[in-house]
Amino acid sequence: MIIRTLLSTSLALAVLSGCGPAPTPGRTGDKKEVKATEATGPADLFPLTVGNAWTYLVNVETEQQGRIVDNKAFERTFKVEKVEDTAEGTVGSVTIYDEKQTAVAALKLLVNKEGIFQTTIGLPANERAYADPLPWANWGGEVDSELKYNSRGPLPGTDVMGSIEGANFYRGVLEADAATERFASHCFDSTQKYLRDDGSGMIASQRSWFAPKIGLVRLVEALTNGTDVQRSTWRLKSHTVK
Repeated sequence: MIIRTLLSTSLALAVLSGCGPAPTPGRTGDKKEVKATEATGPADLFPLTVGNAWTYLVNVETEQQGRIVDNKAFERTFKVEKVEDTAEGTVGSVTIYDEKQTAVAALKLLVNKEGIFQTTIGLPANERAYADPLPWANWGGEVDSELKYNSRGPLPGTDVMGSIEGANFYRGVLEADAATERFASHCFDSTQKYLRDDGSGMIASQRSWFAPKIGLVRLVEALTNGTDVQRSTWRLKSHTVK
């Protein structure tokens, strides 16, 4: 997915990104168990209705040359600001806010019968589109089905454009820990290889869990740039879904 790199653009927070460190397990500790709700389609995995919002506890760890040099914890809130029906599917404009309710990032999601796809990254004044949408969740395949893709867009954390080679895998329904509850969720693995035109680049990987009728409940991401690695974990704290 991205939150492509949820942790990537101008905030060190990009969303939905190939070979990064393996994602951490989805289950830790004792939490109230929530029974699964059946998903009738991709729209159930990330409900796009204006006003829907999800607040996440985020932990980010930065490693340089094998040594941990930084570790941060903060909150981020995703809020659906606008929804449009298009020929390609439903497009939702999502803004990401910090603890002070300052908009720090934005993205657009396309949801159709084939899955959930990210089409842009960046606040309106600096919005960048991907040549081809980046899949967060490919829908309708068997467990371990793979969707490969090629695109072009900004490299994580930069305005530098480059090529993107990636894949998205459906892993089935698995348990996932959010901040206070445990959800039976549809799980997806994503990988991306970003290349600048000069041949340099970075790689990223995510594992994301989507609970039907709720949305993204957990995301684990790793972004590798040379000997530097940034790992992030997003856990749903609270949500408002209409």
